Amino acid sequence: MSTPPAASSSARPLGLGALVVPFLCFFLSGASGLVFEVIWTRMLTLVFGASTPAISTVLSAFMGGLALGSFIFGRFTDRLKFPILTYAAMEAGVGVLALVIPLVIRSVYPPFSHWVTNHGGNRFDVFTLLRFVVVALVLLPPTTLMGATLPLLARHFVRQGGGVGQRVGALYAVNTFGAVAGTFLAGFFLLPGVGLSFTNAVAACTNLALAALIVLFRKQLLGGAWPTSWRDLLPQREALPDEPAGDSLPDSAEAGAVPDEDDLIEETPTRATRYVVLLAAGGSGFAALAYEVILSRALDMVIGSSIYSFTIILMGFLIGIGGGSALASAILRTRPTPMATLAIAGSIEAVALLQFVVYQTSVSRLIWVIATLVVLLGTAISAAWRRPTLALAMTQLLIASGAIVTYFFQDRVPRMFVYLALSTTTNCDAHETIRFSEHVGAIQWLSFVVALLCALPAAVGMGAAFPLGVRAFATHRDKIGKDTSSVYTVNTVGSILGSLLTGFVIMPWVGMETAMYIAVAVNLALALALLLASPGEEPVKFLLVPLCAVLLAVTTVGATLGREGRLARSRGTVRIFPRPWDQSEMTTGVFRLSLADGMIQRRDGRCIESGAGDRAQHLGGDNPIYYRDGVTTTVTVERWSMGADRVHFALKNNGKVDASNGDDMPTQVLVAGYPLLLHPRGPENLDVAIVGFGSGVTIGTALQFPVRRVDDVELERWIPDAARYFADVNHLTFTREREFPFVRMPRLNLINNDGRNYLAGTDRRYHVVISEPSNPWITGVSNLFTLDHFRAAQQSMTPDGLFVQWVQLYEMSPNNIKTIYRTFATAFPYVRVFAADAYSSDTIMVGSFRPIPIDPVHIDHLLEDRTIRAAIEPSHATSASDLLARMLFASREEVLRFAHLDERLERGAWRPDLRANGLGECALPTCRRRPAPLNTDDNALIEFAAPRDLIGFDAFSGYVETMYAEDWTYGRVERELNPNADATTRARSLANLAVSLLAAGRPSRAGTVLNDAVAASRSPGGSMELPELGRAAGIWDAITTPREPTIRLEPPVPGADMSQEGARLLDETFTRARRAVDNGQYDAALESLAALPVSVRDHSGPGMRLLYGYLLYRAALLQDRDSRFQDAAEALESLVTEELAWADRHPEVYYLIGRSRFRSGDFSMSVQAMARFIELARNPIHGEHEMPSVHRDIEEPAETSAPVTDAPGESPKDTAAHP
Repeated sequence: MSTPPAASSSARPLGLGALVVPFLCFFLSGASGLVFEVIWTRMLTLVFGASTPAISTVLSAFMGGLALGSFIFGRFTDRLKFPILTYAAMEAGVGVLALVIPLVIRSVYPPFSHWVTNHGGNRFDVFTLLRFVVVALVLLPPTTLMGATLPLLARHFVRQGGGVGQRVGALYAVNTFGAVAGTFLAGFFLLPGVGLSFTNAVAACTNLALAALIVLFRKQLLGGAWPTSWRDLLPQREALPDEPAGDSLPDSAEAGAVPDEDDLIEETPTRATRYVVLLAAGGSGFAALAYEVILSRALDMVIGSSIYSFTIILMGFLIGIGGGSALASAILRTRPTPMATLAIAGSIEAVALLQFVVYQTSVSRLIWVIATLVVLLGTAISAAWRRPTLALAMTQLLIASGAIVTYFFQDRVPRMFVYLALSTTTNCDAHETIRFSEHVGAIQWLSFVVALLCALPAAVGMGAAFPLGVRAFATHRDKIGKDTSSVYTVNTVGSILGSLLTGFVIMPWVGMETAMYIAVAVNLALALALLLASPGEEPVKFLLVPLCAVLLAVTTVGATLGREGRLARSRGTVRIFPRPWDQSEMTTGVFRLSLADGMIQRRDGRCIESGAGDRAQHLGGDNPIYYRDGVTTTVTVERWSMGADRVHFALKNNGKVDASNGDDMPTQVLVAGYPLLLHPRGPENLDVAIVGFGSGVTIGTALQFPVRRVDDVELERWIPDAARYFADVNHLTFTREREFPFVRMPRLNLINNDGRNYLAGTDRRYHVVISEPSNPWITGVSNLFTLDHFRAAQQSMTPDGLFVQWVQLYEMSPNNIKTIYRTFATAFPYVRVFAADAYSSDTIMVGSFRPIPIDPVHIDHLLEDRTIRAAIEPSHATSASDLLARMLFASREEVLRFAHLDERLERGAWRPDLRANGLGECALPTCRRRPAPLNTDDNALIEFAAPRDLIGFDAFSGYVETMYAEDWTYGRVERELNPNADATTRARSLANLAVSLLAAGRPSRAGTVLNDAVAASRSPGGSMELPELGRAAGIWDAITTPREPTIRLEPPVPGADMSQEGARLLDETFTRARRAVDNGQYDAALESLAALPVSVRDHSGPGMRLLYGYLLYRAALLQDRDSRFQDAAEALESLVTEELAWADRHPEVYYLIGRSRFRSGDFSMSVQAMARFIELARNPIHGEHEMPSVHRDIEEPAETSAPVTDAPGESPKDTAAHP
């Protein structure tokens, strides 16, 4: 057995090889560790659910293993002869276990999840506890080994030579920067490039390789020492003394070596001081994770909740922590010179002030005070380096100061993110089209910069606190392994508590802002305790103790008062508390860059902020009207006045609109309506499962049918509470108690759980399963669009069950749309796909294991029920033909044919043909076609591709409208419409379908179907006298033929209270306008009428209002502007509402409404108006208004493209066209 040489009185510096190899290994260990964290979290959340609680449970178990490993191995690390070899064994063990874990997860945990789901009593707390226990069983072995690595390397380096704080700080920094690299590689390259399983294998092999690296370089690391027996690798009875490095530098290098930090430290910690330091380690970990949880949620509302956002935010915090640790290590390494002190202070000042430069924040006196305080603290820490406890106290004060700085500008981050994005991608020329698709990488880089600026102020101090804490706690070199493990263990336990309590309790209870106050108060309290516990009578203590006490008192009072209390006390000349965050700015949702123009204006080649008035108009005024920071998301409700007593409500999650009572209504209604109307056994006594609550409209629609039971699985408990604002459209009854489930109704059961986990594990079998998640680019939501999920969810269906998936197509590339469609069609043998409304970017996929029948007679019979009909009416559908006219794909075969990717050879390179739809010629050598790839849990293709589509949305804007083009040959429902019926029945069905196709905005196809109806009526057994056929022909002719009936212009009728001067002005204006109309000068006529006061024009008889509406219509024709057509329609509809009897005597009013509505894209309203026009015009009393009799030809500009919106009801921008 070899005996280590006696310790020298002065440690000798390590050689280059002895330094580089362990540091390189620890760097790679940090990288693989973060890769494992990401991978195992994904694997386990796919089993237990991708909810925030599930992720927090996995991460807590992961960190718990790190703490346990540090604690256990730290007890005997100082008694190891060869800690570096034990370290290599730990890394090899992690690598081996990493290869086994995926097998364990796949084979053991799905059955256990199934048992917990069905026997947990629907208790979310019980489920969370059991999930933690189960996750811990699989994660503790490898993470315990990971936790042992830092104490082992610390023991190795301190024994071989080097200062305590310096070496530990350097190791911590290197490991953290390795974690940064691992996060970056996993999030941007490995997972999107090679998938989950292969990435796990790469990380495992990395651990095995670095263990081999230690053995390979054993001579440089251990010199001539090497274990002669396996007993040499076991802990000895007593701690071993330090020894010089086996590969030390020559004497010439030693002569110039700096003194060891232990020779310069002027304090020995007492037992009381060490307890306070341990308390500070735990409290610092608590605050650090609290800041990360809070700022992660705040940044999710800026850069989006995608997988890239998670990676970017984590990298920002890790860089700050690693930088702070490196900075502290540099301070402890040697006595700082005045220039070094200034450099350190300057770096901290730059971190604090760079935000003000980038974000153009108005810097108040208080912020300057805070920035100055940061600089002074940096200088003080450098000066107090020989008193670690005092330096640690100042570091806690630095963390609090940095967090306060971040608090001041956080609500300006959304606007300045847009500013940076515009400044980077365009020259701010208002006449230039913004092409974000050409700068996707730049936008992601800006997202990282934004996250880094938010994280750095506090994270730098977090990183510095650990090595300073180790140095302040350490008593002797021989116990450095144990002391390091003690600090690391307590810090990790504090981190676990910070993550769990902040995410599950504090933030949902008091909100993000107050949670930030609490975290700052923790740092200030720790700073005060450390200052009081620090030995010595340093003058700086007498300055900082009262400062900390005052700041702590103010912060504690602010946290106690809450947001509303602080808001009340932040007004006036003297402000005790900083202004609260502007919640409307925070929740704008600027990650959708299509909103950019509303926040930043481009004038004279410069990007400038819009004024306060512009912002209020854009954001809807005093919004949000509802705000809750929940466990999984921040829930808000916003309101806009739409005029005429109409109010538009929108529900947002983390700034993303997920429901509304406007353009989203057809989708929310029909995602329940389609399966309940199509189910062959339904809808009586069907069991329905719905994933997601949203506005509650889908649930309310389902409950209007005679179903037996509706189980709704909702992850965020506050969303049902927010749905109260939609009570007039969701038909739900809400309780007075503001506690989950907030809704109590017969047949309705709310389940607080992850939808994927519930469907995969429940023992219940449902006739209809409805999945209506948010957009696929959101992490956690994206795994509801994988093949694995569709197959797992099938176990919750009855044999004849229908699975319904809501798929949003806006801001998504055609290739990714095809991937989702093919994935769904691969999971189900029978598939139909419907549009939610005319030209809608929301589609509804229906899958089953049995044929999905099309039975219009059955559907129309169900719609005769007043309750069901009223529930479906918000979708602008009143008949079976209205619903079937929205079919996009009639079969699984059509979906699979469509889901092919075409590439064409152009200029020697293969380029994707984004307009291809699986039809047409495509043959080598100029074209090649292949099926779209499937989206699986392993490749997570959509999760990584869709966020990039969100940024580069302009590259494929307008693609959705191709699915409604005249050459779209899929979804021809007329082929299945009563094929075996008699000629009269078939002709009637086809005529009704033609009208519905007009209501769906497809006039050309309506004409084809109308011809088929005529042909059927002329066949044997048919009849040409069908009223449905005549009605359909009349409506089609009125809409598609550019002719208008006689417009009878009646003179105005002055109101009873109108003055003589007003009456005279009215008569002159009418005469002038009538003369302009006769001369075809419609613009001049409209200008004359527009000059009249509204009170005069609207109270001058219905004839005057008809003239005004008619002129708006003609002006719209000349200008070819959809918004003007809408103005005309609304003016004339107001006339009908107030003068119904008069309007019925003037059918031309309905004709003008129908034409205007069709041109503005409101097709169903157009058909309704035209149907009324045909009905009245054919009445003998209005014989002169029959279409063939009197008309005037109209020259209309041809429609170059179908009207389409990229995201109906998703934002204020979408409703701006409806003032």
